[in-house]
Amino acid sequence: MITIERLTSDCTSDIDQLVPLVHQQLSQGATADLMRDALLSPTTIIWIAKSDSSKVVGTLTLAITNCLTGLRCHIEDVVVDTAWRRQGIAQQLFETALSFAQQTLKARTIDLTSRPDRIAANTLYRKLGFVERDTNTYRYQPPTQ
Repeated sequence: MITIERLTSDCTSDIDQLVPLVHQQLSQGATADLMRDALLSPTTIIWIAKSDSSKVVGTLTLAITNCLTGLRCHIEDVVVDTAWRRQGIAQQLFETALSFAQQTLKARTIDLTSRPDRIAANTLYRKLGFVERDTNTYRYQPPTQ
């Protein structure tokens, strides 16, 4: 059985488990310090999926932005351990985050981005009610110093 929990700052062992999990799919640059910074931010909520043995097998981050046009949320850093995929864990994480964003935060919109080659992920997003937007995505990356 999988349980979905909101990560708290006193869950040091859970944070330590997140580092290798995030390295599986997102970034080798992820560190426990970066995760603690995100966790301590008042505009970030991190959910984790845990197995019966308390192993962290998935995660999802909800970033919250208070804009002039209303509160908006963005989903980031969704990862499910490769050995635990295709068991509905990502869907459970999303349902938890979407429910919280809608019911608790009263978010006006909830966005995410995904590469087109992530077929299974994009299929899940559509199943959950996300629709593609006709927009451009831009990124500015400051030069390293």
